[in-house]
Amino acid sequence: MMRISAAVISVIVFSLYCHAQDEPQPIKTKSQFSVAMLNGIGQSRYVETLGNHGGLDRLNSAHLLNFKYRYRFSDKFFAEAGWGFGAQIENFAPRMMPFEGLDLWHFNAFFQARIEFSGAYQIYQHRNNRLYAKLGAGWNRFNSYQLISGSSSFSTSYGLNVEIPGQRLPFVSLGLDYAIPTKRKDEFSLYLGYHYGFNSYYRASYQYFDNGVLVNEGTLSSHLRAVQFGVGYTFTRLKRKERLAERLQESDGNLKLAKKQVRFEKRAIDPKSRYLNVGLGWGLNQSRFTPNRAPLFGAGGASFLYRLTYEHGWKNNLFFEADVYGFQFWSSEFLKFPGFRTGSLSSVFFANFLSVGTVYKIQNKKTNFQFFNVHGGLGLGFHFSEKGTDGYGQVSMISNDYSYSYAFTSEVRGHLMPVIYGGISKDIRVTERFFVNIGYRHQLGFNSVYASDYVFQDENMSAPKILKSKIDGTAYMFHLGFKYRLK
Repeated sequence: MMRISAAVISVIVFSLYCHAQDEPQPIKTKSQFSVAMLNGIGQSRYVETLGNHGGLDRLNSAHLLNFKYRYRFSDKFFAEAGWGFGAQIENFAPRMMPFEGLDLWHFNAFFQARIEFSGAYQIYQHRNNRLYAKLGAGWNRFNSYQLISGSSSFSTSYGLNVEIPGQRLPFVSLGLDYAIPTKRKDEFSLYLGYHYGFNSYYRASYQYFDNGVLVNEGTLSSHLRAVQFGVGYTFTRLKRKERLAERLQESDGNLKLAKKQVRFEKRAIDPKSRYLNVGLGWGLNQSRFTPNRAPLFGAGGASFLYRLTYEHGWKNNLFFEADVYGFQFWSSEFLKFPGFRTGSLSSVFFANFLSVGTVYKIQNKKTNFQFFNVHGGLGLGFHFSEKGTDGYGQVSMISNDYSYSYAFTSEVRGHLMPVIYGGISKDIRVTERFFVNIGYRHQLGFNSVYASDYVFQDENMSAPKILKSKIDGTAYMFHLGFKYRLK
C-alpha cells in the first residue's frame, strides 16, 4: 500500500511540474530597454507636368537602428519611448525610354533621425511566446540638403534638383510584434507593420531636353509611407533580478553588499570568453608626399568604414583578435598659403583588410572595473583597381602675388598592402552579454600601391620642382560597434 501511494504521489508531482513548465510565466520587471533594426519598403511618386511616359513611380527603402525605453503597466500592456537613426535610400532615375544612353542610375542615401512613442497590447500567447498589437506615433527629421545633378549625351540631357528643408515630419505606425523569450530570459522579437507619413520629406523636380528642346519635366515626392519589418532584442533584466535575490539571501539581507557582489560578478572577464563585434565608423587615409616639406602636401579623405571583429580569450585578460574591415581611399594634393589653404581630393579605390592581433583588457582587480583595451597586430589589405589618373591644377592669388601651377600623373603599382596597427578601445556594458564598443586604430603601411608624380612650379621658380606622393595603406580609423559575448 505504501509503495502504491509513493508511486501515485510521484506521478502527481511530476504532472504538476510539467504543467507548471507549460504555463506562461509572468513578466516581473517594469522597466526594460530594447534595441531594434527596422527596415521599410515604400514608393516615391513621379508626377509628369510635361510629356507622356507613364509608370514612373520607384521603390525606396528605409533602414533604422532604434533604441527604446519600455515600461510595463501590466503583464499584457506596455508603453515605449525611443530614438533612432538611419538612412532613406532613394532612386531618382526615371524609368522611361527617352533617356536611353544616359547614366541615370542615381541612388542617394539621406540621413534621418526618428522619435517615436508607442503602446502595445498582448492579443495572443502560446506558452511564453507573446503576440502584441502595436500603435505608435512620432516624427522623422532629415538634415537640410540640396542636390543638383544631371547627365548628358551628344543630343540629350537630364537635370535633377532635390531640396530637403529639414523639418519635422509626423507619422503614425501600426503593426504586430511577436516576442520569443531567450535562454537568458530576455526577449527576441519580430515586427511587421505599416508606417504612414503625412508629408513629403523633399521637394524635387526633373527636366529632360532633346536637342535643346524641353520634352519632359515633372516633380517627385516621398511621403515615407512604407511596409516595415524588423528584428529586436529586449533586455528584461530578469536574470540580474534573480541573481540579486540570491546574493541578498547569502548576505543576510545586506542590500548594499549584495549589489556590490552582483556588480563584481558582472564585470568579471572570463579568460576563455569569445566576442563578436559588428562596427561602423570612419576611415581616413593620407597621401604621403616626398620631400616632406614640399609646397604640396597630402591631407587625406574620410569615408564610411565597416568592421567585423572576433575575439578569443586566452588567459589573464589577454585575447586574440581577427578583423575584416574596409573603406574608401583618396588621393589628395593641397597648397597652403598664409591664412589660406586650397586643394583637391579624388577617389582612388575601395580597399578591404584582414588582420590578426592581440587585445589586452586593462582592469582594476579589486572592483573588476574595466578601463580600456589595448590592441596591436598586423594585417593585409587588397584592392582591385586598375586605373590611374592625370590632371592639372592652378592657383592664383593676385592680391598676395601668388601664382602656382602643377601637373600630375598617377598609376596603380600594386594591389596588396601589408600593415601593422595599434589601437585603443572601450567596452561599455549594457547587459552581461551585450556591449557598446568605441575605438581608435592607427595602421602603418609599407608597400606603395598607388603613386603620383607632380611637376610643380610658381612664377618665381626658374625650373619646375619634381614631387612624389604615395598611398601605402597608412590610415586612421574611428568606429562604433555592437559587441556580443558568445561564450
